[in-house]
Amino acid sequence: MKIVFFNRWHNGDVFSAKGYIQDLIQQLRGINPQVEISHCQINPYKTMVDLGINHIPAEELPPGLLDQHRFGDVNGIFYINTWIGSYGNDAIPPGEQHANYPSLHTMWRQIYDHLNKRYSIQLEFTEDVGRYIATSDWVQWQIANAFTWVSQNANNNVLVCNGLVRSTQTNVGLMDDIVRQLAAEYREHRFICTNRFSTEGFPHTDNIYFTDDINRGCVDGDINEIAFISTRCDVIIGKNSGPFMFTHVKENLLDPNKAFVSLSHRPSDSYVFGIKGFPCRYYHSSSDDSPTVTAAIRRAIDEKGSKSPLEMIITDPTT
Repeated sequence: MKIVFFNRWHNGDVFSAKGYIQDLIQQLRGINPQVEISHCQINPYKTMVDLGINHIPAEELPPGLLDQHRFGDVNGIFYINTWIGSYGNDAIPPGEQHANYPSLHTMWRQIYDHLNKRYSIQLEFTEDVGRYIATSDWVQWQIANAFTWVSQNANNNVLVCNGLVRSTQTNVGLMDDIVRQLAAEYREHRFICTNRFSTEGFPHTDNIYFTDDINRGCVDGDINEIAFISTRCDVIIGKNSGPFMFTHVKENLLDPNKAFVSLSHRPSDSYVFGIKGFPCRYYHSSSDDSPTVTAAIRRAIDEKGSKSPLEMIITDPTT
């Protein structure tokens, strides 16, 4: 039994598979302790190192195994594509363009079924989406600096994943004007941004920080180190891309004092679209307009402590 999970796309695409792969590793090893499970991606190996399985460089994939192939059986090795784009309308409903928990669950149901048929086994697959939310073993990454920083600054932290998107989720830019305004309004809060912009010459910006300062010295990026910082933040803001996706771990989604603010053109771009029952609060704004985005973030900050069960809160007055 030799299995390779592969994904040639961006960090967020790769991360979307993590919780399911974690579940399959546990189940497959219980069925066959000799199973060989590997993972292949084009991004730095360290991003998924806590899976604890072999890493295969992308150039070692069989040359005929393309992005549109969902499965491949080559020389006794079963290859499984974890990029949702290859599953198309069999996973993503009409009108949606990006992965969310319901569409990912539909895709992975097909993967579990294929594994059952390929190896004549009975993998358990439940309708409880929460079972497949990823966890991260933070000690696998370079979190010493981040741990020190968050230990010294324990309260009122807001993580802003303000980098530009790579898959047209939104036209919102670096959010520098938004962050500077909020930093002036919420002087007791610290705004931690993943992409640098200028604060020089602007008043009331001493409570704006940047993750490349906190995580100085990290090798091969700091996307998981940023995710670790998110576990010590009250509000997590992002655009359904990059580091923001890596913050979607159980310890955040199951925290009633945590709020997410999702910025993208469609509510369905958000992982939790159509899901109810997680304890955290989850806000969405499809606007590219700075005042509307600012209002969405302000609401998330102000409503801390409401502890209402997760239910997508659309903040745009036009939707």
